Amino acid sequence: MRFLRFTTFCFILIISCNHKPERVTTPQNDDVSDWVSIHIDSKMKNDTTSYYYYGQISRNVIEKLKEPSSNGMFSLKNIRYFNPNDQLEVYEDIDYKGEMLFKLKDVIWIEIFKKDPILIFDSLKLADSAKDFLKYKRNSNKKE
Repeated sequence: MRFLRFTTFCFILIISCNHKPERVTTPQNDDVSDWVSIHIDSKMKNDTTSYYYYGQISRNVIEKLKEPSSNGMFSLKNIRYFNPNDQLEVYEDIDYKGEMLFKLKDVIWIEIFKKDPILIFDSLKLADSAKDFLKYKRNSNKKE
């Protein structure tokens, strides 16, 4: 009798450990990103640093930014910025992925664009990294 109970217990334990609940997937806006121009003030004890970037953020983050008391962090991807020569630069190279994290509460304003700023600005306003990126994108589109 004891053996039967032990065997039943082990059988139930093994079956329950391998049970994987079904994941219900619903479409989320997290996969959809918009190009933005964003002003961020990073406040420290004795200093405030302002950042002005272009990049992509998820539409879920944009919705959270509409709430006045939004907390947490967000990811800004495919970052572009103006260098000291007033040329648009790509924040991505061998070492950097082109992505940064910021606090939601540090966002001052945001402007939404329809496409990558590299495609909007005149070529004279593009730094070499942006021009190289643009050439790469055009060449990869021709292959497709």
